[in-house]
Amino acid sequence: MGLFCVNFHVKGSRANDVTKALTRLGAVEFVVPRKKTGWVSFYESDASNQDEQRIQDLAAGVSRELSAPTIAFLVHDSDIASYWMYEQGELVDQFNSCPDYFEDGDEPTGPSGGTPANMIKYCRSGVSVEDLADLFRDDDVFAERMIGQLAAFMGIDSNRALSDYRDVSEGGSDGLGGNEFADDDSAEASSRFAKSDTQFQKMSGMLEQLTSMIGGHLDSPADPKVAALIAAAVAERFSEIDRLLSEGADIDGVGPDPSSLPPAASVGGYYIPGGLSFVTPLLAATLHKRDQVVAYLLDKGANPNVPSPLFGTPLHVACSSARPDLVRLLLQMGANANCRNNRGQTPRDIIAVSRNSLKMLAEVQAQASQLGVKLPPNFASLPPSEVLDSGWQECLELLDESQ
Repeated sequence: MGLFCVNFHVKGSRANDVTKALTRLGAVEFVVPRKKTGWVSFYESDASNQDEQRIQDLAAGVSRELSAPTIAFLVHDSDIASYWMYEQGELVDQFNSCPDYFEDGDEPTGPSGGTPANMIKYCRSGVSVEDLADLFRDDDVFAERMIGQLAAFMGIDSNRALSDYRDVSEGGSDGLGGNEFADDDSAEASSRFAKSDTQFQKMSGMLEQLTSMIGGHLDSPADPKVAALIAAAVAERFSEIDRLLSEGADIDGVGPDPSSLPPAASVGGYYIPGGLSFVTPLLAATLHKRDQVVAYLLDKGANPNVPSPLFGTPLHVACSSARPDLVRLLLQMGANANCRNNRGQTPRDIIAVSRNSLKMLAEVQAQASQLGVKLPPNFASLPPSEVLDSGWQECLELLDESQ
């Protein structure tokens, strides 16, 4: 599962003015965080469903209402990067990294749109037309890299350019909550939420679809004992684990992760938003790096090959995060070195994707440093590349030895 996000950015306006424009346009559920740069960001519930017509109508409308340049970004499943740029309500440029993504053709035709000469005037000093041309030609598989880099070129906060209404509507990523919802010179609220039967049904349907996709069932809540066992595994409460197992808790049962993953956790190179995920106790311990609990559960009979639709098996996660000691343990306890996740990837494939992702992140860090752009904290908290690369190499050797 890759990143899905839609967001908007208005140049040279105030948050309260954007709020008023959205209200005049009939928007009901939206968030306008406090201005941090020369751009005001906003997020809207209906646009978050990735309805391109809604996205374009909203961006054009705000641009027209405020006579201000307005850009909308879209990322679809980390595969498609799109933007629409408006001035005075008129479309002046647009881009789609994979316009035939939903077609049945054999070979993709490559990116469409993206005119450097049109976009350069919105960019920071030091960014060249050639920089934009290189970015628009890039056939990188991770759409968020392209959007994050373009945002950096334009002086838009990269974290906001890779967030969605669902991330920020309850004070999610980047601290977009509480007193972030207003300009300093006004206490007027910059978010509007309305509840109706129709909206409730729509959101319920979306939640049901998402929950089903990642392995949960709204009509079949997790076994309370399994949920408690997962919580005990994450909290490293060994006596509680013993008690729950003695009372019949399913050691391989599935339930919700009791605590959000980091806001930009990456599994197999794919961005995973913090929050809802369904896991076994063993997978929860693996994700949260509770290696002693992993060993304890394996000794108690946990099956290392139970997959998660979202993360794959514990071996996929251990390989992705370059943890050879854990890979060795899982293989010794019967983990299948050739198992595949929902994307068809083996643990070896995961290592290759993760290495490529690290290389791209290093490029983003270098370019951001040159431009004086501050990246989200998650980028700065990554282990040194040589440590990860050494770990991945050892993981590969262990996988080869297990054959």
